[in-house]
Amino acid sequence: MPHEATETPPSRAGAVPAIALVAALVGAAASSALLADYTRRAAVYCAEDGGCAKVRAWATMSGIPFPAIGVGAFAALAVLALLPGKKARVAHAIVASLGATIALVLIGLQAFFIHAFCTYCLVVDVVAVALGPLAVVRAWQGSDLAAGGIAGRFRRAAPALVVLSAVGPVGFGLARPPRAPTVIRELEATAPQKSLAIVVFTDFECPYCRALHPKLEAAIAPYRDQIRVFRIDKPLRMHPHARDAARAHVCVGRLAPQADVAERFAHRLFETEDSALNTVNLTRVAEEFGVPRAGFSACLLDAATEQTLADHAALFTKAGGFGLPLLFVGRVRIEGDADNADLARTIRDELVAAGGDATKRAGGDAAKRNPTTVVWTP
Repeated sequence: MPHEATETPPSRAGAVPAIALVAALVGAAASSALLADYTRRAAVYCAEDGGCAKVRAWATMSGIPFPAIGVGAFAALAVLALLPGKKARVAHAIVASLGATIALVLIGLQAFFIHAFCTYCLVVDVVAVALGPLAVVRAWQGSDLAAGGIAGRFRRAAPALVVLSAVGPVGFGLARPPRAPTVIRELEATAPQKSLAIVVFTDFECPYCRALHPKLEAAIAPYRDQIRVFRIDKPLRMHPHARDAARAHVCVGRLAPQADVAERFAHRLFETEDSALNTVNLTRVAEEFGVPRAGFSACLLDAATEQTLADHAALFTKAGGFGLPLLFVGRVRIEGDADNADLARTIRDELVAAGGDATKRAGGDAAKRNPTTVVWTP
């Protein structure tokens, strides 16, 4: 009796490239959403996930953000899933397998090196990992999208879907108003109405924080009566004197006789040599600002001071902090140093968005004084 060769049913054969096409569209859309977050200062899609900000700090190559590469790669995979023929299937398998390998490496970096996960990045990586075996199976089966029926209609609509998935999320994200993380919005909500809240995470021994400080002061000065600054201490372990300086700043904020003393004290610390940020010198400087020596010395050793620094560190983590300096100007996140003009423009725009009056300037001596600043305590 002759042996009959068996074939994969046409509907089943066409299912693999269709699934691969849908997966590529999902990957392109997720990459496009991430690209919106990477190309603006305030994340729209991934702002609530602190891991997103940490991963974002690592997700560039030669100045090109990974999501831009992802959009192009997934669009190419979608096109290859559409094209019939052996060459297209082999190319699909090779490109998808390479993408799956890279995605596994990126997942490992998040898990074991960055120690944080970005939700949208994981979607992109999981889709890329799945596309590898899908494309290989397609090449092994020799299957293409069917030309007729539902698959045919999907095939004809696919080019428009590829463009929509690649362009739609980034366009929508760039058009949406920016949004700060929830913990930052809750803190900013305690500022007076129609005033701009600025949250500053800093380390008094950090050279980049020192470089940003005078720029921020200059940008704030014209609107000081309409701005509330929340200074959050985040001493880094690599700076041996930073924690003593942070303790001193917290204690001056707690014990200072006037509201502006803590900010003037912070200004002094930024101008002090690193080696002079020791307990003896810090105590002397605090006395110059009217803080009693006995109370200050006791505060430095108080467990409540350490708890405040722990609370500051927790807020930094919840806000998606990774490096310093980090500040939130209203809804806008700024990491690292900032251009003078760009910082001034951001403060002006966010003041208007908060209901303030950017045409009302604090003139005379008021423009030279520090803004109303508080050392945040929960």
